Amino acid sequence: MKKKDIVKLSRRDFERAWLESGKLLKKPHHDLQYPRLRFGVGKSHVLYDTIWMIREAYLRLGFSEMVNPVFIDEEHIYRQFGPEAPAVLDRCFYLGGFQGQT
Repeated sequence: MKKKDIVKLSRRDFERAWLESGKLLKKPHHDLQYPRLRFGVGKSHVLYDTIWMIREAYLRLGFSEMVNPVFIDEEHIYRQFGPEAPAVLDRCFYLGGFQGQT
């Protein structure tokens, strides 16, 4: 069925033209169909690649790596900032922990 024939048929009977033209499509390779039987390999982001290269460069220069905690206990904020600690905590998000029996 050629393009002109499909257009003519669609003017007369759109639904039939739709169904008939669908039969003309080639079935994709099974790896390209859903659900895929084979998954492609992911790609890393350029920012994280750059961070990794800089990290490696600093380690080769002799620097030691330290872990900076993501969550800081409220007690440490009070030790560091003293009387200004409530103002600092007012501007930061922090997790309130359960006060255990000591």
